Amino acid sequence: MRLKTVFATWLLTYVVPAYSAGGLTEIARNEHNYTLKLDQRTFVKGNWQGDANFTISACPQPECFQLSGSLLFASGGHEGSFPIPRLQCELHFEEVLRRGMNSGDYRVTMVSR
Repeated sequence: MRLKTVFATWLLTYVVPAYSAGGLTEIARNEHNYTLKLDQRTFVKGNWQGDANFTISACPQPECFQLSGSLLFASGGHEGSFPIPRLQCELHFEEVLRRGMNSGDYRVTMVSR
């Protein structure tokens, strides 16, 4: 059963890649003014190893909603999960492929465990 909420249901359409020596950062916003920042951390010979840090926020001020953590996209793939502490659910991250290629667009959905 998939539980959907405003903060966890995303089809992100705007991505701004920012390159750094340690990895790649993707930032996207949805129509509800939530921002997803995904830091893809480890690259070996140009291939992402699937480890990432993420932050979901409602606004840049500290008093606004913010959720962050680390997750692993298995084998550098297109899907990963983050268990929500103290709840029986997790956030499921899935990259939406475009014509079979990486798009940088992610759908984040809350699912029960």
